[in-house]
Amino acid sequence: MLNTQGEPGIDCHVHIVDRTRFPYCPTSGGYFPTEAEQGTLEQFSEIMTQHDIDAALLVQPSCYGADAAAMVDAARRHPGRFGLIAAVTTPRDGRGFSGIRLNIVNGAMAPDDPALAAALKDAAATGVWVEVQCPAARLQEYLPVLCASGARLIFDHLGYPDPTLGTKQPGFEALLSLASEKRHAVKLSGAFRLSRMPFPHNELAPFANELLTAFGPDACVWGSDWPFVGARYRPAYAETRAILSHWVSDPAARRMILCDTPARLFGLGSGT
Repeated sequence: MLNTQGEPGIDCHVHIVDRTRFPYCPTSGGYFPTEAEQGTLEQFSEIMTQHDIDAALLVQPSCYGADAAAMVDAARRHPGRFGLIAAVTTPRDGRGFSGIRLNIVNGAMAPDDPALAAALKDAAATGVWVEVQCPAARLQEYLPVLCASGARLIFDHLGYPDPTLGTKQPGFEALLSLASEKRHAVKLSGAFRLSRMPFPHNELAPFANELLTAFGPDACVWGSDWPFVGARYRPAYAETRAILSHWVSDPAARRMILCDTPARLFGLGSGT
């Protein structure tokens, strides 16, 4: 089920990685993509045309540290087509910034770091999203400060569960409990990154189902995680689109996740 033609979408998890034009930050402490893992704006623009992607949410990769130049360049060259999720410490002095990213997988601030509390307070005050990339096993360490901030939270990659532990693992259950607050959201993304099984990554379907039941399609968005940096298995872009059809059989719900919800949450695309 790889044919997604006729279903335009908004990709809510994309990295621009262009070492030639934008050298990596040597002190970032993050993962440095290889040449094969790079993904330039020009390459992604072609993918957008090929796969009916109307707009995208660009997420700061750890290799650039706090330097958002690659994303800002994309937004400048294609006005209105990209939203930006910056690093926690990136100055957000331009238009297009939809949020900040707390990347606990790649060297995040400690839960009690005053700088994190200040960044979360600012996010709550300005209304931008706090995107959380955190293994489910560590989520409960950060939830007190995240929830106390009052900021809107959006969780990467199905909440980053360990698929071998099932849906009753404490961190994943803690994520599900946040749905009742009606202000947080989840990305249905990163299946290829989490799974130990080939496409369509069947062991992740229960996690997607639990999230969809708890949060609803009006608080779920889809993302490809292109260009798939640091992954054991590098999928075709079409697979990352098609996985949503395996998880969401209702075309109306799928349209909401692909178009209407990201348009409302991030101001991307038309939503029409």
